[in-house]
Amino acid sequence: MERASRAMFIRTSHGTMVAIDPNNGGLRQAAFQASTAHQLVQIPPIADAQEPAHGTAITSGALAGYTAYRAKDQVGYHFIREGYLLCAEMGNDRIVCDRLTPGPWERFDLIESLDS
Repeated sequence: MERASRAMFIRTSHGTMVAIDPNNGGLRQAAFQASTAHQLVQIPPIADAQEPAHGTAITSGALAGYTAYRAKDQVGYHFIREGYLLCAEMGNDRIVCDRLTPGPWERFDLIESLDS
């Protein structure tokens, strides 16, 4: 079963959203209902039934070059680029890509709307 054809927003494991920092263009965390100062990152829909070993390449937008993988326990997603995982640490609004193994801060949820 595939998700709706609308773009998906990305929520961190601790409830913030993945956004583009308007000051430097990098990735950062933003409140769930972000102000207009932050642009929430969106990606194309990803198939729900995705096998963990087979990722979905993201070819456009802020996460172009990353591959989305369903977590092995089928709860959430990991985003990997050049062997490193995207990470949203608690208490740090930056989002970095510097982890080699997945933990709680390297897990993200995909949501269809800000009302979810």
